[in-house]
Amino acid sequence: MLAVVKKPRIEISLSGSESAVVEMLEFLRSRYSVSVLEDNRIPDEEGSANAFETDFWRQTTPGALLQGYRLKHGFSQEQLAKKTGIGQTVLSAYENGKRPLSRRAAIKIGEALGENPEKFFRHVR
Repeated sequence: MLAVVKKPRIEISLSGSESAVVEMLEFLRSRYSVSVLEDNRIPDEEGSANAFETDFWRQTTPGALLQGYRLKHGFSQEQLAKKTGIGQTVLSAYENGKRPLSRRAAIKIGEALGENPEKFFRHVR
């Protein structure tokens, strides 16, 4: 199961016995806003939801995806700025939705992170 704590943004992979996973998820939900992005448990009678069809996913911006991938790769904004040649304040503006992420910037950032730049826009239809 893949769960995301929205603020602060943390991705957590939970595995083990169902009772242990449920207990940990309840603990996290008692303290944070949590979304389950992937649930590999056996689905109930109603089935499971497609993560790409959730409100959480529809509300995710290119900047939030950029921030998630930056953090996944262990970069600070300053480190990514040096590696891409894009100013740290510009990266911050992308991540906070104050400036739209251009395709050109996405390509530079994707190359620096070793990610396909299309991943920053995959929620846009």
